[in-house]
Amino acid sequence: MTVLFWLTTMAMANPPSPALQSRVSGVFVASESPEEMEHRLGASIEAAVQSLPWAFRFFARTPLRRTATRCPEYHLHLDAEKYSVRCSNEEKTFVRRFDREDQHTSDEGEVFDVTLVAQDPTVSLTFSGPRGGQANSWTVLQDGSMRLDCEVFSQHLPDPLRWY
Repeated sequence: MTVLFWLTTMAMANPPSPALQSRVSGVFVASESPEEMEHRLGASIEAAVQSLPWAFRFFARTPLRRTATRCPEYHLHLDAEKYSVRCSNEEKTFVRRFDREDQHTSDEGEVFDVTLVAQDPTVSLTFSGPRGGQANSWTVLQDGSMRLDCEVFSQHLPDPLRWY
């Protein structure tokens, strides 16, 4: 969950439509139990480390698990000026404005650039740092539910860690 909130630069040509703002704002609860989420995430981590040489797999699992998002409930708000994200098991709320580029330093001291894109039906945040990053995309489905697609990428990881 930590990487989700270590954000930085944003850019956007046009503000999101009022319809997208309305559909993306709210509280979204995971449709899976924590055990199901953990099982699926574990399988995704195993699939990602298979692309590494055997000797490195053990060492890669811990950092991947640390950066992987397991959030039972998201509080999201999108308006014409900003996007805010808070996970129910985090104290911090991440807020960034569309009209500003800046940098943010994580608690670990790593600087990330963040790109924010809101294009109906998806809002995407991509966090890029010198050692890799994470991309999160929230897509509103026709039934009103939301799908979160996540990817952790690194120059040391031939195949990114992906989970949904």
